[in-house]
Amino acid sequence: MRRLKTVAARLFLLMVVPYFARGDDAIHCISELTIPQFRSTWMTFAPTSGSVSITISETGGVDNLKFASTDMVLNLTLESMFKINAKYLPACAGETITMFVDFVLEEGVETRPVAAVRYVAPDRLVIRFHPIRPIIDMRHRER
Repeated sequence: MRRLKTVAARLFLLMVVPYFARGDDAIHCISELTIPQFRSTWMTFAPTSGSVSITISETGGVDNLKFASTDMVLNLTLESMFKINAKYLPACAGETITMFVDFVLEEGVETRPVAAVRYVAPDRLVIRFHPIRPIIDMRHRER
């Protein structure tokens, strides 16, 4: 009887613990995600939030993307982040995960702005950046 309890306990650990350890967050299916560099196009729609639902293929790619926004520039940015520059775990094939992205425009201008990206569990990226300071090329001014 004791041996049966030990075997049952081991089966429980093998079957149930990995299920709970996997997590309920969207990030558990992402194997690689390129953190974006600052893009001046972000200022055309920032500050804003967007979301994308990703259906994962058997090869760890993307079968389908659905955007919550109708803004084409925002959707192209999200497609670049989550389809072109990301890889997913083949073990998550068929699953649909949703990621939310907040673009936050900070105060103060910068000549060479850099984006700061923060992951907020369970499914959100917050991208903070400053507006670009115009660079005036004095070589072409009229005299």
